[in-house]
Amino acid sequence: MNTFELISKGFARHVLGNSTTGDPIRDAAKALTMNHLLNNEKGTSSRLTGWAIFRASGSTVQANLAAKGVMANDGRTRYEAFADELSDFREPVVFLQFTKSTVNLGNVFATFDPRVTKICAPDVAPEIFDFSVGTLPETAGVAERNIRKAVLKKEKSNAA
Repeated sequence: MNTFELISKGFARHVLGNSTTGDPIRDAAKALTMNHLLNNEKGTSSRLTGWAIFRASGSTVQANLAAKGVMANDGRTRYEAFADELSDFREPVVFLQFTKSTVNLGNVFATFDPRVTKICAPDVAPEIFDFSVGTLPETAGVAERNIRKAVLKKEKSNAA
């Protein structure tokens, strides 16, 4: 399964419904760039914000989407959510943090193994690192540093 098949199966089919085309790239592109109905009193819509974890088995998003089949309105920070997913890695995932920029599909990649973790953003190349390494390398980027801090914070709170 490639990145776009994963997004299509675990997210796009839920938000597009009968509008899916069967083309994983087209469906993923539409799902990642369209306005989504929000689960609020006003029934407003918005582009995706915050972060998302896309899995073939289902997806989790920080945004308060009104979409069945998607775990929405997750209150964790992006780094807490990514750390939890990596600490209990079970299947390929796409880690995507949203900015005000339109999602460039050329910057979206799946993580198939924690040794090659890819944290994606719409407007920059993904940050790639080996999560299986127990220590923080001096060359760690922003996402890796914050994910490892979130892991340590959770370990400390679980020990208390």
